[in-house]
Amino acid sequence: MAALKLQPNSPTPVWLEIVHRIKEEILKNERQEGDPLPSVRELASRCEINPNTIMKAYSELERQQAIYIIKGKGAFVAQRKPSKVKLKDKEEIEEKLKCLIIDAAFTGIEKQGLIDYIDRYTKQFHSNEKG
Repeated sequence: MAALKLQPNSPTPVWLEIVHRIKEEILKNERQEGDPLPSVRELASRCEINPNTIMKAYSELERQQAIYIIKGKGAFVAQRKPSKVKLKDKEEIEEKLKCLIIDAAFTGIEKQGLIDYIDRYTKQFHSNEKG
């Protein structure tokens, strides 16, 4: 698989952008349960970034149970199971959404524009979504 498509001028830290890209690929079924991820060194080389950055991203993905790591064998896509949202995670998502709404308002994006974005990405990432 090619290098992840990272945004060069993104304000998001690179390790977190990697987390988001891999989770996006999983949600789009581009990566299936049990699929191996590139080794830390391989992905670092492809993306031309420090291996420690990849390690941090993989550690976070493992913490979120999106992947699992087998010492000496590598990282693999974990089984997607419905999880109960932890209050801390819910509050974090709510805060991020609030910041996005503030940024959108300052950019001139109206409520309907945000709803359109939500609809587009919800359909893209939830295969069982109707509409």
